[in-house]
Order: sequence, then structure tokens, then C-alpha cells
Amino acid sequence: MILVVIKSILTSDPFNASDPKTAEHHWFPFLRYKEKCESEGREPTVTEWLKSKGKLDHQIEYEAVKAKAIEDAAIAAKKKEEEAAAKLKAQQED
Repeated sequence: MILVVIKSILTSDPFNASDPKTAEHHWFPFLRYKEKCESEGREPTVTEWLKSKGKLDHQIEYEAVKAKAIEDAAIAAKKKEEEAAAKLKAQQED
């Protein structure tokens, strides 16, 4: 009787389950994600899996801020270059 109770506890707990389709421990969730990606013809990556789970929101925000900073720096450099060209043109006209 004790064995029956122990067996039912072990099989109902997802952290102790051995069924890869329902287990939530170790790499089973990623393996399910991998199968899904392969069926869709995409390459599975741990980073994309973590992003899909909402675990890398801070990284997504960082990448957006970084891209904006690069864009702003490029705009500032272009503006500075245009100002220098206008100044040089004004000096040549004098």
C-alpha cells in the first residue's frame, strides 16, 4: 500500500515525472521547444527560447537602448560633418 501511494506521488509531480512531454525539469521544456522549432523549420536556440518565456526582457530592453544609442551617434556624427562642411564652404567664400 505504501508503494502505491509513493508511486502515485512520484508520477503526479511534474518535477519527478519522466514523461518528456509533460516534465518541467532539466532540459525537457527546451527539448519540446526544439521539436516545435524543427517542425516549423526554424533553428532552436537557448536565447530565443528564454526570450519566448519572458526570461530575457532585460536583454531585449538593453538591445533596444543600444540600437537607439548607435542610431543617435550616427545622426550626431552626420550633423557634425554637415556643420564642418558648411563652415569650410563659408570660409572658402570669404
